[in-house]
Amino acid sequence: MKALRYHAPGDVRIEEVPEPTCGPAEIKIRVRNCSTCGTDVKIRANGHVNITRVTTMGHEIAGRSSRSATGWRGSSRWVTGCR
Repeated sequence: MKALRYHAPGDVRIEEVPEPTCGPAEIKIRVRNCSTCGTDVKIRANGHVNITRVTTMGHEIAGRSSRSATGWRGSSRWVTGCR
């Protein structure tokens, strides 16, 4: 799958990454849309004191649940973000 990866200030790349697996009591969401917020834009330009390694950016997503660690399969709609 593709992900937006932060490497350093001004160095953000779309890269191929392994698809994650579900941990206990987690649900995997098939992402349909993902956005960056104003903080992501600032981090891209200036970096962040707490980000010292390559990391995936974007936390505001919308999609459908695709599976869970317990085997539950549904098609519930999900939206995530900070608020």
